[in-house]
Amino acid sequence: MALVRQQIQRCNEEREQFRGTSGIQNLTSDKQGLQRKFLQIEREFFQLRECFDELIRNRDETLCGSCRKRIICYITTANTNNSIVDKRVRSPLATPRYSNESLSERELRNEVDELRGEVSTLRDTLNEQIGLFADWEKERIKILKSNNLPSDRLGLLSTNDASSVEMTSQLSRDLKILIDGKSYIVSHNRLI
Repeated sequence: MALVRQQIQRCNEEREQFRGTSGIQNLTSDKQGLQRKFLQIEREFFQLRECFDELIRNRDETLCGSCRKRIICYITTANTNNSIVDKRVRSPLATPRYSNESLSERELRNEVDELRGEVSTLRDTLNEQIGLFADWEKERIKILKSNNLPSDRLGLLSTNDASSVEMTSQLSRDLKILIDGKSYIVSHNRLI
């Protein structure tokens, strides 16, 4: 009986060893299958990278989907039967864009409005300065007249040279102050 038990034990050990080997064979075959898939994915990845690099190099020549030109990239892949298949991968179409004209027109209108506001601010500032200058000139003329100096000898900033006299007479012709309190520059009968 001891012999029979030893034979049964040996058979069980051989059976366990055999099961282990088939498990090892299964794991080895799974490993080889995964390596094949990994190599396939790696090849596809490098082909995609090359295609992407080519697109970047040729981006000036590439047109978007709205221009109806499609960019085609050739990728060779291995299917499950390990036969090589040529697939065409198309780039995604560009999203529709709003027309540039309406955007630029709005921007131009806003810029024109800003410039109009700036011009009116500058005009108001200039008119205030002209008003101050006119008031200062009137005061200066009154002071000089009260000192009995002839008006043709009036000069700017109390100088007595001939160019100052000419400038003063030209300014008095060009500068007119209206009764409504606002001042304007009128040069040769033109409103500036």
